[in-house]
Amino acid sequence: MRTFAREQRAGSTLPRSCTSYGTGFVGLLGFAAGMWMATSYQLPTAVRVLVVITVTSLPMVLWGLLFDRVMERPTAALMRPSDTGNLQRLYIKLLGFAATLGLVAFGYWLFPIYRQPFYGTFFDLAALTLPWLGAAGVFYIYWLDGRMAEPKDGAWHLGALITGQYASVDWDKLRSHLLGWTIKAYFLPIMLGWLGGNLDWLAKLHETMHWGGANAVLYSAVSGLATLQPLQWLSEGLSRLSEIIATSNTRDFLTAFDAGLTLIFSLDLCFAALGYVLTLRAIDGQIRSPEPTLLGWMVALICYPPYGDTTINLYVNWSDNFEWRNWLAGEPNRVGEPKITASAQTMSSPLAAGRSLVAL
Repeated sequence: MRTFAREQRAGSTLPRSCTSYGTGFVGLLGFAAGMWMATSYQLPTAVRVLVVITVTSLPMVLWGLLFDRVMERPTAALMRPSDTGNLQRLYIKLLGFAATLGLVAFGYWLFPIYRQPFYGTFFDLAALTLPWLGAAGVFYIYWLDGRMAEPKDGAWHLGALITGQYASVDWDKLRSHLLGWTIKAYFLPIMLGWLGGNLDWLAKLHETMHWGGANAVLYSAVSGLATLQPLQWLSEGLSRLSEIIATSNTRDFLTAFDAGLTLIFSLDLCFAALGYVLTLRAIDGQIRSPEPTLLGWMVALICYPPYGDTTINLYVNWSDNFEWRNWLAGEPNRVGEPKITASAQTMSSPLAAGRSLVAL
């Protein structure tokens, strides 16, 4: 048995990650730069979100294309263009994409929850980006169509359904297409709403620079990146945290704790949003298979609003409003004492941790 165990360990290897370490590393650098840019200026919430997502995703996409050669992966199912694309097929695809966006827009109009201010960030961002994304999308679909090994994707099958080509419709591909867009349409507004709130809150912690026009802000941002100001920003934050811990000041510690926790969740939300935005075959980021079962959807939806608010708050909310930080109220210099730390851990509600996970 020992010989078999040794052979099994020797022959077993970890599965290869779909994302390289280099992609993740440059993404973290981009996130740090994007956070510095988004919270250093007086910007609308939607613009802050756009800055963070753009600056985070751009180095990741470039790294994937130039170094990881993601377009050459077999999973991307791309090949060298054999022609310049089929205009009739392109027309059907564009019709399918237009119908998809129309269904998404109809859902946002139909359900009253999307009229709440929380979703304003998403709709403001859509108004900013959809015109030029739509124009670029036409050229992208045309460029991609001539390189796909199987050019008749889900959008084409939806377009074929609309044009009455019922015999040509692959219902499995159409179902996957609609489920994939349902996932993105449901979760992306939630992620962007949370991310926008976090960025606005972090920007209020320090003095921000006035908006002097797009050119002035862009010049200032590029100059700041060239002089490594994002790294200085992070260094000052860590230095301030070390000072707070050394002096054991409760009020400053709680502020730093909230800032650190918000920063961590912002990192998570940013990469989650990128996961929905960058579902592009050109970078091998297309959706492989959306969850096909009703149970899987129930497990996912139960953790997010509005379903999470109903299930958690009404059925399993056994906590009160007395959180661990209340033990430190009125004790300005007791953060560093082990007794206080132990009490905070003891009184920390499991549901409070669950709420933090829900924010993911």
